[in-house]
Amino acid sequence: MVTESGPTSTGELPPGEVFRPPLVALILAKDARASRVALTSDGLTHAFDGRVQQVTWAEVAGVMRDADGDLVVYGLDGQAVAVGPTLYKHGQRLVDA
Repeated sequence: MVTESGPTSTGELPPGEVFRPPLVALILAKDARASRVALTSDGLTHAFDGRVQQVTWAEVAGVMRDADGDLVVYGLDGQAVAVGPTLYKHGQRLVDA
């Protein structure tokens, strides 16, 4: 999930552990095929549909649990990255981070 409120860039994900939606989501939802999250030592970066948003650990403004029970990590600049154990394959690693 990417919010439109924060600044975005285009380009590639930074080097790090890349997470993709689970196979079932890739089959059922076209949007899922365009979603990837990179976990780096600096934070989380979400790429979706040609846009890239990053929330660094130093700039985390807060974390909330959404209605589905997933976590949304908010950055000071208004960006947000949703993570959850079922949103991405091996997604519990993102939640733990």
